[in-house]
Order: sequence, then structure tokens, then C-alpha cells
Amino acid sequence: MSSIPDMDKEMEDDVVSKVVDEPRVSTRSVKIIPFAPDRLSFSIPRGASTSNMLSYNTSSDDLISNGATLADGGAIRPNVAALRAIGKLKLKQKDRADKRRQQVVDTDRHHAILKQYTIRAVTKKTPIAEQKLPWHIVNPSATWYKTWQLMTLGIICYQSFQTPYSLAFSDANSNPLLDYFSITTNTIFGIDTLLNFNTAIADPVVPDKYITNRKKIIKSYICGWFVLDLMACFPIDIVMYIALNQASSSSHLSILSLLKSLRLPRLLRLARLVRVLKILQMPVEWKRWILYSRYSHLIRLVTMILAFIFVVHIMACVWNGSVATIGWQNTAFQQGTTVDLYVLSYFFTLVTLVGQNMALETQGEYMFSIYLLLMGSMLMAIVFGNVANLLSNFYENQNSYKKKMEWLFESMGSMQLPLDLQNRINEYYQVMWERHGTLDGQVSVLTQELSRNLAIEVELYLRMEMISRVPIFHNCSKKVVQEIVMRLEMDVYLPGDYVVVHGEIAWEMYFVQSGICEVTKGRVTAGESSASLTDEEVVLRQLTQGDFFGEIALLMQCKRTANVRAQIFSELCVLTRDVFELISAKFLEDRMRIEEVIVKRYHPDVLKQIEVERHEAKGIHVALHPEAPSVPNDNDASTKILAVLGELSNRLGNLERKVQNIEDAQRHCFNKIFTALQVRKKKPPLDHPPPTSSVPPGFDPVIQ
Repeated sequence: MSSIPDMDKEMEDDVVSKVVDEPRVSTRSVKIIPFAPDRLSFSIPRGASTSNMLSYNTSSDDLISNGATLADGGAIRPNVAALRAIGKLKLKQKDRADKRRQQVVDTDRHHAILKQYTIRAVTKKTPIAEQKLPWHIVNPSATWYKTWQLMTLGIICYQSFQTPYSLAFSDANSNPLLDYFSITTNTIFGIDTLLNFNTAIADPVVPDKYITNRKKIIKSYICGWFVLDLMACFPIDIVMYIALNQASSSSHLSILSLLKSLRLPRLLRLARLVRVLKILQMPVEWKRWILYSRYSHLIRLVTMILAFIFVVHIMACVWNGSVATIGWQNTAFQQGTTVDLYVLSYFFTLVTLVGQNMALETQGEYMFSIYLLLMGSMLMAIVFGNVANLLSNFYENQNSYKKKMEWLFESMGSMQLPLDLQNRINEYYQVMWERHGTLDGQVSVLTQELSRNLAIEVELYLRMEMISRVPIFHNCSKKVVQEIVMRLEMDVYLPGDYVVVHGEIAWEMYFVQSGICEVTKGRVTAGESSASLTDEEVVLRQLTQGDFFGEIALLMQCKRTANVRAQIFSELCVLTRDVFELISAKFLEDRMRIEEVIVKRYHPDVLKQIEVERHEAKGIHVALHPEAPSVPNDNDASTKILAVLGELSNRLGNLERKVQNIEDAQRHCFNKIFTALQVRKKKPPLDHPPPTSSVPPGFDPVIQ
């Protein structure tokens, strides 16, 4: 801060010197402001030159438009709160734009997948708003019509509160011709009724099309909402008022108090809420967010509270307008306004609903209070029960995570694990919860519940970027890619975890789905069959999303030539040799293409060295077990033939045993039948002569 006055002093000297040195063209005196403001309205970086300082002096209008205000004396003072609000607004706008661009990119990528892989037909639906309609038919998807419906929706919500209030608290002898708001709303709903005779309706057979036949539209409206709309917008109170005034009879003056009850049909406009919401055509994404998101519980909670407030409002209006006697309010409210009377009625109804006792006089007041107590007990049970349920559901995920971490803490404590290992376990669960919302380590739970085609579509969408960067899949058929993608396994590695280690037997191929991995090379300790990891490791390269390694393990059994470890939290897709052999056995041409791509990626000397190591490993195994007979290779045709013959021999033996069991069962059955016949022959019934034997002599059931 000490440098700012010095700068101002230098500026002053420069200006004075220029004025003195320049020749005077006129005799007008030049007014020089010798001192700068005591407090600058904006910060100036240290080391700024005079030209830079002058460039900060923007106009006051620009600063005020960006949230600055004028202080006393003309100095410009920035409004920090306004600047922060403007910054947040710009960030939100940028986030929305980024989300829209990302949605477009995701949609294009999804369409590219459906176009490349034959999973399902791509259905392009024509937006219903683009359907061409006759000029005299209103399009429900038009922007002006939706704005009109939003306005009617606001009027309906307002009148749902205003109509009961006017029935209970307004003057009974008020002139309806002077109620301009009511006349305006009746006019609006009358125009809306006429528009409905010319508004296209959705086709029940083809929902994406409109019916434009005028006769069908009129018939559908008359059989549907016409009666309710007519009763809601017809000004019956104005008609009755004019008729009574024309009669000008004193006997009709008492009927004027009934005019306010003629406003009840306006409440029928509440039935239009469902139709208006249907016309507005809320996007499916909004509906899912309202119904199934985490905040759907809060939305239902707010809706329930608003419904409770509306019920109390209706009961308060019924109390003051129909039940309470004149002058029921206490002395403090005798000279109060209508609003004071409404507040007192609302308080009385609310207190009675929750079970408090109030001063009552007439039988009607006691009966109404009993009804309020019964209804209040049910409402309290419903409201408090649902509130407790909604709040518990709102924090259900957090509670599940907390319970899991508590169980994890107890388990690790009982196993007496070291602190470093406990921290890594906690980190694993935390990352899995934040990324996948899972507590059991299972990442792909959704695809297990879907149909096969849906699961393939989801997996291809998630792995598309990885597939497009792997040259092995470029020349493969679509079916092979689908089979491989569906059989991939997901492994998760924390920072510092080794994926593969130099010298171990290779069996899998890895694809980096997310994260960063490092390829390192360490020194091999002499006298050991594999490389021992040391601190002196050299990072050869980094592997990012879409990279792969270990593809040679699909073709031959060899050892790893380097280490691969995770630099950050990484997710890797794993393709084992068993899965590759199982899939490639059905697609031989694709197998040849994959083998060709893999072999081209390696130098011939590396392939020879791998083959030599395989033969050396086989020779060491034979030298260690000389007494064992030489076992042919699994890939040898003779071994496969012998295996098939052995399996066939086992099956024939099983078949012979089953046939022998069947013959024994038949022989046993015939013996039982023969024994039963012999017993019946020896003991005939008393009322009948002994039956002649139907068994011929010399019959042997065993031989038969």
C-alpha cells in the first residue's frame, strides 16, 4: 500500500512538468487536480506502470453495470455481493451450456453405436410440435398456447384459495358487477372454453399425432370437460343480481345474501389442473426427476404440507361462514379488519385440529369441533407418519453408507489390521460409493437385470471409447466385439497397486477404462525365478483411458516383461485367455485377424525369446519329473481324441448301468404280479366258484 502514494506523486509530477514545458496556445488557465482520491475503488497490481494504472480507470457506467456503486464524493465502490452473484450466474450458465453440449455428444455417440452394431432399430420420432395443422385448428404444442395454459393454471391456484375466502369473509350484499377480477377470470375461462372447440386432441391410437377433424374434436370435448368448464365460467351470480334488481321487490333483498354461494361452481376449475398439466407436456426427464430422484421425497413432503395448509384454510372458511355465531371473536378483534378475522379463524381451526380446547357456545359449534378433532387426529397420523417416512427415505443412502462404514470399522478393529491397510480399505469403499453408489464392490449390477440386447447396448455405450482406440477390434466382426464386451470383467486398483509384475505368468489382457497406470521396469535379483520389486523402478510410459496391454497373453503362455501399477484410482477391464479361446473358437476368421494384429505389434526377436522361454520352462519341468510319462500337449490332436474317447467310454458305461437297473426293476415287478395271482388262486371268494387260472402251465414270468 505504501507504493500507491508514490505512484500518485510521480503521476502528479509528470502532469505538472508536461503542462509547464508545453507552449501555451491560449490564455485559459489549466486546472490541475493535485491529489488523487484517498481510497482507490479497485485494486492495482504492484509494479504497474502509469499507463497500466490509467487503463484501470474505466467509466463509471461500466463499473456500475458490473455491480459497482457510487460512493460519496463521486468515488466508485464495487458491490462485492453483486459481483459474486454475477460470477455465480455466469458459472451456472456455462455449466448449463456444457451439459447441453455433453448431451448432444452422448446422443451422437449412442446413435453411432446403434448404427454400427445391429442391436435394435433406430426409431426417429417426429416431434409432435412439428405436425402441420389446418389454420383454424389450435396446436396444443404451440408456445403461445402453453403460455395461455400456464396463465389459467395460476388463476386456478389463486381462486382455489380466494373463492372460499370470499364466500366466508366478504360482504353478502356486495355488487358482483364491481368485482372486476372475477369478471376478467370468467372472460378468460370463457375464451378458453371456445378455444377447446378448435384445439387438436391427441390420437389415442397413435399418441404422436393429433386429431384435426372438427367434428371429432367437438364430440370429444362435449362428452368430456365441456359441462364442468361451462359451470365454472358461467357468471350465474351476475345473472341473478341483475334479475333481482330488475324485480326491485323488497322480498328479494334477503336473497342477495345467497349470491355469494353462487360462486361455488368456480371451484370446479380445480378439475382442470390435470388437463392443463397434460397439455403442458412436461419432459420425461423432469417427470423422472420429480418421481424418482433423491429430492422426490422433499417434493412429496412440501406437497403434503401445502395440502394440509389448504385443508385448514377450507375449514377456517367453513367455520366463520357457516358455523360460528355473529360476534364469536374476542374483544380484541371486535373492531378488526377482515384479515384479522381470517387469521383468528385459521388459528381456531388449527388449534382444534391438533386437539386443543376452545370456548364454544352453540350446539353447531360443538358438532363442528368434534368433526375437526376426528379429522385432525387422522390428519396428524397421516402427516407425521409420512413426514417420518419421507425424511428416513431422504437420508436412506447416507444411513446405509454410515452403517457400512461402522461395520467396516468394527471388522477391521477385530482383525487388528494395520492402520495403513485400514486407510486403503476405507479409501476403496469411499471411491466405490462416490463413483458407482455401491457398497458391495459390484460395479455392473444394472446390466445383470436387463435383457441381453439392453445389456449389450449399455456395455457398448460405456466401452465405446475404449473399443474405438483398440486396434484389435477394428477388423473384427460386430458379433465378436459384442461377445468380448459382454464377457469383460472389471477390476479396481488403488493408487500404488500393481496390476502385473515383471516375471509372472501372463494370462489376461487389460484395457484401461478410467484412471492412469504406469509401466515401470525394475532390476531382477539374481538367483530368483522372477523379478523382485525394488525401489529403483524406472517409469517407461503412462497408460490412460483407452490404452491396453498384455495382449500377447491371449496367444501364448509367457512371462510379463514389465511392471504396471496404478498411479491413481483406476478401473481396468480384463479379458482372460479362457474367454478369448471360447469366443474365438466360434469365429475362426476373426481369431486369425486378432492374432495377426497382435503379432505385428511385437518385434520378431521378442516373439522368439518368448518361444525359447516356453521351451526352456517345459524342459525344466521334464527334468524335474523324469519318472513321469511324457504327457502330450493339450493342443495336440491326439490328446483331444483320447479325451473324447474317454468321455465316450464313460458315457457308455453309465448307459449300460442304467439299462441293467431297468431290467432288474422289470423282473422285480413281474415277480410281484405272479405272487399276487398265486395268492388269489389259493383263497377264492366264498360266494363264487374258484376261478380258473388264466396263467398257462409252464408260464415263468422271470423268463418272459
